Amino acid sequence: MGKTGFGFIQVNTNVNFFLPMGRIQINDDRRLFQDHFTLGDYTKITLYLGVSPDKKEQLRYDFRLFQYSATQRERIMVYTLDLIYDMPKYFNQLTTTSITSTSTEAIKRIAADCGFKTIITSPTSDSQTWLPFNSKNCMFARNIAQSGYVDDRSMMVLCVDSRGQLKYQNLSNIKFTENDKKFVLSNGNAQTSFSVMARKELSKSGLMNNLYGYKFSTLEQNPVQGGTTQHSGVQVRATGKSLNLNAAMNKQDIPRIAVTPLGGGNVHANYSKAKHQNTRLKAFQSSAVHVAVNNVTKIELLDPVIYYSLDTTGLKGAALSKVASGNYLVTAKSVYATGNGWYYEKFEIVHSGSNFDPDKKQTQMGVSNA
Repeated sequence: MGKTGFGFIQVNTNVNFFLPMGRIQINDDRRLFQDHFTLGDYTKITLYLGVSPDKKEQLRYDFRLFQYSATQRERIMVYTLDLIYDMPKYFNQLTTTSITSTSTEAIKRIAADCGFKTIITSPTSDSQTWLPFNSKNCMFARNIAQSGYVDDRSMMVLCVDSRGQLKYQNLSNIKFTENDKKFVLSNGNAQTSFSVMARKELSKSGLMNNLYGYKFSTLEQNPVQGGTTQHSGVQVRATGKSLNLNAAMNKQDIPRIAVTPLGGGNVHANYSKAKHQNTRLKAFQSSAVHVAVNNVTKIELLDPVIYYSLDTTGLKGAALSKVASGNYLVTAKSVYATGNGWYYEKFEIVHSGSNFDPDKKQTQMGVSNA
């Protein structure tokens, strides 16, 4: 491309996104986009990113142009392109077709109709007729997932990872093992363990507990079955020894009740309970770490990982931090490459508790009530 090149390329995925998103900055002093190429709406753009020039070793991302802007810097036009993953039927198409099945089978059908090649799901026990109400396929699938149910401990999450895999999984059943990929603050082998360049450990428990934590319940109104049902406590498969809940606060009599619309008897038996349960259990995943590595990890959304945190503030040198170290799930990933050769991946990893002790190999989740 001569002097035309890119400033940076960024690919972002998140469990809260309908689809992966991207952004490219292109420095165009040859006027390619003004005189030769048209940046039309939904132009297809394919990216190959990695640390090797061999395409077989690189990751491929298929996008469509969503919008762009152009600014002049001295004598060069700089274009910033915002991209959306190439799945237009999922993101744009409205649907009025109802589906009678479990939530898993309904989401699998939507995904297959929209063109997803890889669909990873967990079985559910929640058969009913799912109504789209003329919504987009992506919103229809999300609404189904919000009421997905397996049992009293299930936590259903729907997302699309950076490889274009649609995932609808019960996070309470994800198994952690010693073979999970690891983020370490020492030297990694770049295959199963990755050396952390930068990290930020944080807690979002204040906000999430204020919304859905202490004494939160849902009042289900169902006149067809004659009366109301109150859903309150949930069973949490905590990743640590303790949840991010304050015992004294949890004992205070400060009830908060959300009321469902009047039920018509046309949903599965645990429909409102599932919404309550999925919302509360996700809110307890409030301990997070942001980590950055300069490797191609092939780690994706909802993958289980192990994070080893070192405390370097003590007088005796580096020591393992048992509060932050432990089992985590990936909820966000960003891939970033620059025109001058830098490449790194950044992750948000979350879990529900603390005080995990890797020395005792406590790799399975315990059950708590909240």
